[in-house]
Amino acid sequence: MDLPATIFRRALNKQEDAVGMDFVIVNVAWGAEYVRQLLELSLPSCLAAGNLPALAGGGSVYHLYTAPSDAPTIMAHPAYAALQKLMPVRLMVNEQFEQSKGRYGSLTVCHNHAIKTAYDSGRALCILSPDSVLSAGAMQAGRRRLDAGSQAVMVMGIRLTRETAWPALRGMVGTDGLTLDLPPRRVVRLILEHAHPFTHSLFWESPDYNRMSSHLYWRVGQAGMLGRCFYLHPFMVNPQRKDVYLVRTIDTDYVMQACPDHERVEVIEDSDELVSVELTSLGDAATNTQIKAGGSLALRRGQEHPAAPPDADLKAVAVAFFGQQVANPLHQRFIRAKIRIHAETIDESWRAVEEASDRVVTEIERWMRKDPKAVLDAVFGGRLE
Repeated sequence: MDLPATIFRRALNKQEDAVGMDFVIVNVAWGAEYVRQLLELSLPSCLAAGNLPALAGGGSVYHLYTAPSDAPTIMAHPAYAALQKLMPVRLMVNEQFEQSKGRYGSLTVCHNHAIKTAYDSGRALCILSPDSVLSAGAMQAGRRRLDAGSQAVMVMGIRLTRETAWPALRGMVGTDGLTLDLPPRRVVRLILEHAHPFTHSLFWESPDYNRMSSHLYWRVGQAGMLGRCFYLHPFMVNPQRKDVYLVRTIDTDYVMQACPDHERVEVIEDSDELVSVELTSLGDAATNTQIKAGGSLALRRGQEHPAAPPDADLKAVAVAFFGQQVANPLHQRFIRAKIRIHAETIDESWRAVEEASDRVVTEIERWMRKDPKAVLDAVFGGRLE
């Protein structure tokens, strides 16, 4: 792929590349809010045991893409200095961040640049986000799967409320002020205590409906939740095809095309192995506009409409319609995975919840083979109220 040669320039770093590196680790952060979160939470979680230290020493390189105005802040921060001590870092300054491509367009340009670097050097990819926090040992777990033959490791990211989770996480930073060492079950406790309204709207029993039903959740007692997902984050990828680049965001079609053996695209199904969370503000318009207050109740009331098929769960029909529009064949495989997020040992209480989720997924898949839009239009006149 021909990429513009002039949009990136290197900021001065203390280290240069070594030979024979295993991963291109990629992160993209620009704007004061994302840069602060990267430096104060995301990067400290990556500095924990079993994360970046597990990839260091073998020759990995960290690509961090940012805007010209944010580079001085990053380079002056102690967490960035700690990262440089672990491995070579390329701070890539994108001159076009502050122009018209928008958030996702700029993100895609940066990811394609990192993908090309990985192709050219024979490395795998580790794809991070500035608003994500990882459990300790996550990267070691992902690398172990790639070493065993996996082509991609897919992870469910769960949204937390930034306003309450941020101070809680900062209070867990180590005495060095730089490392956020979070055992997986501690992260799960944070999920249970600080879940964002967007997260709550994705629970199957929620009275609200989320138009972006790429995740579905079920509660399991007081210390766990089960996830069934169309879209998952490609945490680590060992691409088999070297001619595939992004047209849209990296969680859409990239893994399906770059890793054609879908049996070797693996989903992390147990949070004890690794867990990832994202911090989102309560005022984030992009998430809030997806929540339809009372939407699930409206779907259930729609069951009484004469046009509603007597054997249909209209919420499953609505999710099937969403899946038809956005889910490729690999996404449709992902929803069959049962992702267990738990702060305590998994016991028999999980079985009934998993079986309930199986029934819902079976209904969704049944309607994805039909015409769910026609049913929804007949019941709701073309609108979900």
